[in-house]
Amino acid sequence: MSAPDQWHEIAALTGNLPDGKLLQVLSLIDLLGEGERPQVLVAALRPRLATLKPVRRLTLQRILMMPAEDLLDPPEQYHAGSARLSRRIIRPCWTLINQGFDAQLIKTLTQQVRELRGDDRRGVIAIGACLWTAAATVLRRALERLGADRALAAQTLAGIEPDGLDQLRRCAEVFEIGEAVELTKSHLPARPIETLSESQLETIRDVINRLTERGTGEVGTFLTLMATRMVRPGALLEMMMRLAAGRRTNGLVQEVATRVTANLTTRATALPELIRTSGDVTRATLVARQLMDGFDSIHIALGSRADSVVGDGIKCGRNLVSKFIVNTALPSARDALLALAAPEHTGWPEAEPEPDAGKVLRARDGSGPTVPAGQRQAEDVAMAIRHCAQIAMTISIRHDVEATIQSLAATLAAQSNSTTGTTREQTRRLSCITRLVELIQGPDEAERLLRQGLARIHGADSDDEGGRGGA
Repeated sequence: MSAPDQWHEIAALTGNLPDGKLLQVLSLIDLLGEGERPQVLVAALRPRLATLKPVRRLTLQRILMMPAEDLLDPPEQYHAGSARLSRRIIRPCWTLINQGFDAQLIKTLTQQVRELRGDDRRGVIAIGACLWTAAATVLRRALERLGADRALAAQTLAGIEPDGLDQLRRCAEVFEIGEAVELTKSHLPARPIETLSESQLETIRDVINRLTERGTGEVGTFLTLMATRMVRPGALLEMMMRLAAGRRTNGLVQEVATRVTANLTTRATALPELIRTSGDVTRATLVARQLMDGFDSIHIALGSRADSVVGDGIKCGRNLVSKFIVNTALPSARDALLALAAPEHTGWPEAEPEPDAGKVLRARDGSGPTVPAGQRQAEDVAMAIRHCAQIAMTISIRHDVEATIQSLAATLAAQSNSTTGTTREQTRRLSCITRLVELIQGPDEAERLLRQGLARIHGADSDDEGGRGGA
C-alpha cells in the first residue's frame, strides 16, 4: 500500500478515536515539519479539533496565518471566487514567503517561536509584527512575477483552486494589517462573538481611525475580518454609520456590507458539505442559525440604505439556509434521532425506576438534573432539531419544519409505548424519550407524554398483579 493510501486509511480510523487518543495523534503530527504533515489526516481531524480546541504547538507558519484564520475554509468547503481562502493556499503562500525572505531572519524567528510558550500572546504578536508586514511585501513582489509569467504561476499554484492568484492577493492584504488584527482580537471575546462591550467597540473605533489615515482599503479588510468573528455583524455596520456622520465614508459601509454578506453566503453554501465531512448535524445547524442571525443583523443595520448587491446577497443567503434546513439538516437529524431512540438501542443511561415529572423534566428556567453521559448523543441531535425550529421562526419554512417536528414527536411517543423489556426498562426508555420531546417540542408536551406513559406502565403492572392474585 502506498503512503498516500496508508494516510487515507489512518484518517478513516480517527473518527472512532476517543478524545485523548485523538490529541495524542495530533501531538505526533505537530512534531512533523511543515511540508511533511499528511494533509488528508489533518483534514480528517479538523472537525473534531474545532470542538476540542486543543492548544497547538506554535510554528512560524501558524503565526503567519493567524490574521487570516477567520477566512480559511477546508478545501472541500471552499468556493472559488468567494471572499475567503482555501487552506490549500497556505502551502504556496508559505513557499513564496520563504523564497523571498532573508534565510537568517527565518532561522532567527523560527528559534524565537520554539522558545515561546503556547499561551504567550504578547510574544506571538511581537514575532508576528516582524513577520506580517514583510510577508505582505514579499508576497506582492511574488504576485508581480507570477502575473507576468503564466508558466511559473501554473507551477507555483499546481493543485490550487483556479482563483489562486486572487487568494494570494487576499493574503497580502490581511498580512499588511496583521498586527492591528491580532492586537484587536486580544481585546475581544473568542469567536463566535455574540455582543461587544462599549470598551471593545472603542478599541475597534481606534483601529479604524488609525487605518483610515493609511487608506480605506485597509479599513475594509480589517472590518471584514472583525465582522467574520461576529454572530451579528450588523453591530459593526451600525458603528461605522455612526462614525460616518459628517464623513464621506458611506461607500466604505456598503463595501464592508457587501464583503460580509458574500462571506456569510459562501459559508451558507458550504453547510451541506459541513454535515457530510464532519457528520455533526448539531454543529452544522448551530452554524446555520448563526448565519441567519448574521443576515438579519445586516438587514436591520442597513435597512433601506442597503444597495441592491447587499439586498440580493441577503436574500440569496437566507434561501440557502432555508434549503439546507428543509432538504438536509432536518431529515438527517430526524433519522439520527429515531435510530438513537429505537427500543433496541443499548446506549441509554439507567433512569430512576419510577421517575416523576420533577425528576425527569428540566425546570422551566433551564435548571435541572445533569444529563447522563450515555444520553448526550441523542440530546445533541435533538438540539439540532431545536436549532432548525428556531431558524424556521424567521423564514417561510416554518410550516414545513413544524409539521416534521410534530410527526417526529408522535413517532417518539409511539416508541416510548413499547412494551418490550421489564418495567424498569420501559420506564428508562420513557424517561429518555421524554427528555428528547422536551428539547424538540417543549416542557408541556414532554410532561404530558411522561404522565401518560407512567400511567400506562403502572397500570399494566397493576393488571399483571391482579391476574397473578386471581390465579
